[in-house]
Amino acid sequence: MTYGTQRQLRRTGSGGGMAFELSTYYTELGGAKGHVFRRNFFYPCNTELAGHIRAFKKEYGHTDCFQCLYRYDRLEDSALLYAPFYLDLDADITTAAKYARIRPFLLRAWYFLTDVLHLSPEEIGLYFSGSKGFHITVDPRILGIIPSRDLNAVYKAWALHLTLAYQIPIIDLKIYDKRRLFRMPNTINSKTGLYKVPLRIQQLLDFSYEELLNYATRPRLMISSAGIINKRAAFYFYDKSRNYKVPVKQKAEPEYEIPKEKKELLPCIKTILEEGAVIGARNNTLIILASGLLQSGYTPEEVRSLTEQWNRIVEPPLSSHELEATVASACTMLRNGRRYGCSSIKEMGLCSSNECRIGVQNGSDSNY
Repeated sequence: MTYGTQRQLRRTGSGGGMAFELSTYYTELGGAKGHVFRRNFFYPCNTELAGHIRAFKKEYGHTDCFQCLYRYDRLEDSALLYAPFYLDLDADITTAAKYARIRPFLLRAWYFLTDVLHLSPEEIGLYFSGSKGFHITVDPRILGIIPSRDLNAVYKAWALHLTLAYQIPIIDLKIYDKRRLFRMPNTINSKTGLYKVPLRIQQLLDFSYEELLNYATRPRLMISSAGIINKRAAFYFYDKSRNYKVPVKQKAEPEYEIPKEKKELLPCIKTILEEGAVIGARNNTLIILASGLLQSGYTPEEVRSLTEQWNRIVEPPLSSHELEATVASACTMLRNGRRYGCSSIKEMGLCSSNECRIGVQNGSDSNY
């Protein structure tokens, strides 16, 4: 199980202690020198680790130095994983105008963490990467995380939820493999000459684009949390994770198979394909469309192609990242028996009951 039970979380108390010994785990370092990238430098997470990291950064000139987000109890594929919760908001911010466009997405992520998850600003790590984007991390002790073999899948499920539910299209969903390296704070990005630096949320709100770049011209004081469990956040994260994460058993034995033969599209799905979507309803319309196509026997590849065509008539169009993430979510949900159906379509004002073979006789949202 990825999280402690309620009894375990209570037992950790205000000290946030965990029922395992982190000093027996390993971490990985990697870096680029002379245009050659090397990794697989493994060190135990004991009292000597800080010294190893300092020596590593010195050897690489404090430039392009990386550390794996995950800690491993053994150097095998079946290892237990332990890591902070993390998000990479990856976007082109090479101009002031582009920076202004992505800042609202950062604030949406911050809103989720503070107003929904009930974390304090001091419990959230926020970093400018020194290039194109921002990193957000939360100490695993704060969320009551304990080691798990599929912790990366849990975190990816949350990232996908934030992408869809909070419409944050710049979250990178490709970084949830078990060996993901993150640039070390206060090290230099060789492409820009800027440092990855910690930020406070108020600085993000106040800084102009030029001020942000100037701030990243030298190392900055690290902001670290006390690592004390936030029980309200931990219980919420645990409870919702059971909904967002796809159980391994269901992955191996799906409850629902995509039909092998195509069925005629329902009038509502045809209408969506022909008319696109209105601003403010694009993401919800897209996932209904993707689910409807899959239920009608279209393959994921065909759904991607059709949704790309649909996106051309949407104003403004969704990003390719949003399209891919939404289609992937619809596939995952469908294989686990969760389908968008009549009640969702009616709520969106897209029902064509007078022309539909199903009409309003099925009010369930689980299927057509």
